[in-house]
Amino acid sequence: MNGCLWIKRSGASWCHLPERYGQWQTVYRRFNRWHHAGVWEKVFEMLVADPGNEYLMFDTDILHAYQ
Repeated sequence: MNGCLWIKRSGASWCHLPERYGQWQTVYRRFNRWHHAGVWEKVFEMLVADPGNEYLMFDTDILHAYQ
């Protein structure tokens, strides 16, 4: 999960994923499987629903870059 989040936060391409997260191809396949299974939507829905979540912050620069 951390490798997937690193890619999204950094905006880097998958092949630039740091080795500490494992092989980029494996992380990419896992990201795609979770995307198609709806896992990411469920995770973010749960984070948004938690009123005490101090870590739910969005950087508007990143949001604009993905639009």
